[in-house]
Amino acid sequence: MDIANMMGRLRYTKERCPIHDVPLIYMAGLEVNGKSLEPFCPECHREELDKKNAQDTAERLARKHKERTYGMLNRSSIVGNEKLFTKTFENFDVISHETQKVKEQAKQIAKSYLDGNEFNCILTGQPGTGKSHLAMAILQEVNEHAEPYMSCLFVSLIDLLAEIRESFNSQTEGISESQATRLLQRADVLVIDDLGSESNFTSDNSQASDFIQRVLFQILNARSRTIITTNLSGQELKKIYNPKIVSRMLENAKQEHFLNMTGIKDNRRKF
Repeated sequence: MDIANMMGRLRYTKERCPIHDVPLIYMAGLEVNGKSLEPFCPECHREELDKKNAQDTAERLARKHKERTYGMLNRSSIVGNEKLFTKTFENFDVISHETQKVKEQAKQIAKSYLDGNEFNCILTGQPGTGKSHLAMAILQEVNEHAEPYMSCLFVSLIDLLAEIRESFNSQTEGISESQATRLLQRADVLVIDDLGSESNFTSDNSQASDFIQRVLFQILNARSRTIITTNLSGQELKKIYNPKIVSRMLENAKQEHFLNMTGIKDNRRKF
């Protein structure tokens, strides 16, 4: 039905809206399910439409905000093994007093982030001791329980650098250095996984090493909640990385924010 036809059917009644003091109206000859529509107040109808539009807009914005925050972990993380997304505190293997201790320490770190505190933390120890598992568990806890939402991101440093290098030779593949930097800077809580492993590939290439250190500094310098997993000791980190980078890693970190998993056996070994 066109506008002119609708206006021709418009009829005013002698009843008036008790709220707006305007005549109630109805559409002559218009029926729904065989019944004529009851007269209505045009002002009340307009307000209801405005309210519904505002609600629809709010819900749409809320969905977009959730996608940008809660959805970032699964959508934008850069991991070598998708199974990492299944890692939680509940399925972390507690096989000794030491593993129970680091698990409780990690849970306290997650709680502190949920309370709004800002600090970096470092998980250090040999490969296979569960550092990546606990780091992901912290993110999962924050991602599920933060009010309001906090965006969480897990990034394997080796895989990130491979993505950036891929973009050097392709316009469609990989992720540029500037894109990677912006992505990692804007996450509320970030895990940089396996820091130091990249040094094995750059020991004889100062240009590549400078590139890695530049990227790391740009990311860490703009952040206040970063979780780092590494196989390196504190002294080894100081030997490999620029003092400014090490300083940013340790920013606002207290003793309870260091999880030393050295001595815990490799849980991946079954022989």
